[in-house]
Amino acid sequence: MDLSSAAGTHVGLIRPQNEDSYHCSHPLYVVADGLGGHAAGEVASALVVDRLREITLAQDTSAEQAQEQLAEAVRDANRRIHRSATEDPEHAGMGTTVTAAVAVGDMLCFAHVGDSRGYLFRDGGLERITEDHTPVQRAVRAGVISDEEAVRHPSRH
Repeated sequence: MDLSSAAGTHVGLIRPQNEDSYHCSHPLYVVADGLGGHAAGEVASALVVDRLREITLAQDTSAEQAQEQLAEAVRDANRRIHRSATEDPEHAGMGTTVTAAVAVGDMLCFAHVGDSRGYLFRDGGLERITEDHTPVQRAVRAGVISDEEAVRHPSRH
């Protein structure tokens, strides 16, 4: 099922340039948000989406095998981003978030890095299924600040 017409991104309220990339066609669904304020965020987000699009699933691929392919693709994309950032001075410091799902039968396999959230829509409600990888979220998890304090924290995302 191709849901690409149901997907989109928005530049947001702060940055002048949209650095997002996505792919939304069965069995792969991915969104990558290039880190705004850093060099070449749009390059990093495109690199991760392009690498994840290389995933191929055979008819008999198990959920475990798909999960490992997804994890390895994210690791490989990270290596590609790091290499590009090292080799090209215009890409120095670039980065991206990524949240991806691969559908295998009635299962979804997830990969998540950063603060682009993944949600499950079921029975008319949304349930967040990822946890942000941010300093503020680490502070909440450690009990240093509360969820309510995190909402107002100056370093929140």
